[in-house]
Amino acid sequence: MSLFSRHRVGAFAAALLVSSACWALPAGWTAAASSSNAQVYRSSRGTLSAEFRVYPAQQSDGTLSDWFETRRTQPMAGVPTSSFEPTNQSQSNIVFAYGAGVDAQGRRVIVVRTGCARSQGGFVLAETVMSMDLDYFRQTFQEAGSILEQACFANGTAAATKAAPATKPAAEPPAERPYAYVKAQGTGLKPKDIETILWRWRNEQSGMTMQVRTYYYLLLKDGTYRHGLPPVALEDFDAAAAKQGEPQEWGRWTRSGANYALRRNGDKDVDSLPADSARLPARKDEKLDGTWQIETAYSSLWSVSRSRRAISFDRDGRFSRNSGGSIVGSMGSGAGGNAVGGSVVHDDDSSSSSMGSAVAVAGSSRKRASTLPDRSGTYRLDGYTLELRYDSGRVERLAFCTTDNRDTLYFNGEELRREKPDKR
Repeated sequence: MSLFSRHRVGAFAAALLVSSACWALPAGWTAAASSSNAQVYRSSRGTLSAEFRVYPAQQSDGTLSDWFETRRTQPMAGVPTSSFEPTNQSQSNIVFAYGAGVDAQGRRVIVVRTGCARSQGGFVLAETVMSMDLDYFRQTFQEAGSILEQACFANGTAAATKAAPATKPAAEPPAERPYAYVKAQGTGLKPKDIETILWRWRNEQSGMTMQVRTYYYLLLKDGTYRHGLPPVALEDFDAAAAKQGEPQEWGRWTRSGANYALRRNGDKDVDSLPADSARLPARKDEKLDGTWQIETAYSSLWSVSRSRRAISFDRDGRFSRNSGGSIVGSMGSGAGGNAVGGSVVHDDDSSSSSMGSAVAVAGSSRKRASTLPDRSGTYRLDGYTLELRYDSGRVERLAFCTTDNRDTLYFNGEELRREKPDKR
């Protein structure tokens, strides 16, 4: 598959994830249990075929992108030779990587790996193997999209119930362990243990788009530092165990005047960060008022995707999270009416899509049961800790820091900026 063909497939791999309104298996698809611990769905047309595999959900306290990256390039069952493009993140709860391979019969195939974060918790890995034929890919676009959506939002159970044969399902693998370096609540780092949290930004390439990326550094009084904040509240963080278990994330720092010098374990290079790049803790029981958000974009020759993630706080102690975005892509050429274009607009509870060419146009839209109880609730701030108590009963305790004027804050691995009111 040429690089340009991969971009064409990639544009629509993104849209496959959120485009369908159907919850039953499409006509012509069958489901069967697999010895590889995955639910397998198959379709064929003559000598062309497609296979989609959904693996059981796994629990992890890390980020979706980090979880997916450790699985992106692993060997794929039935495809001895394969290569994947870098990870794409089309929205906050979906990542994917596409590529090409050669299956066990020596045939060239399109391969796609997908990672989904479910609203009820846990990550799902899905794989697609499809004959290397763009016309066939166009035909199965909507069909595969409906199954991919089930993997992301219902873990494939609806289709499995409707169409799976009466065979004993494969045993689920053990759930992935949560982040290991956690102590009992409030027995981790104390304020006296923390020197500061430093921040920096870089302008980096993302596809054909330049994207601002932010990095955080946790400096401890003992002269050590962690590259990135842990996915737990600092007052619950077992720093001593983390230094032993994840040494690649640690290094040592020194201060000279108005700058900190940071050298990561195993590196010869030294990073110099100004002391005035420090981020601050919250005041005890501080209340915020407003919405903080981040917007990202990814583009290639054949597609453009945009996403937005936000969290709102009010002075009554309530919070709510929301996300959304859009994907626009095209594939094929205009000759003979073969060009196909598609677009998807989505938010937490709904999506709509359209797909068309010179000879046909199709579209769909759907709404899911509200996920608001798992996106909203009450919050508490104290120092470097943000505690979220969701209306669904889930509780999260996360690392937190902010600027003096509260225009930016750290949330869930990203720097969010305060949304300013529209000027009229």
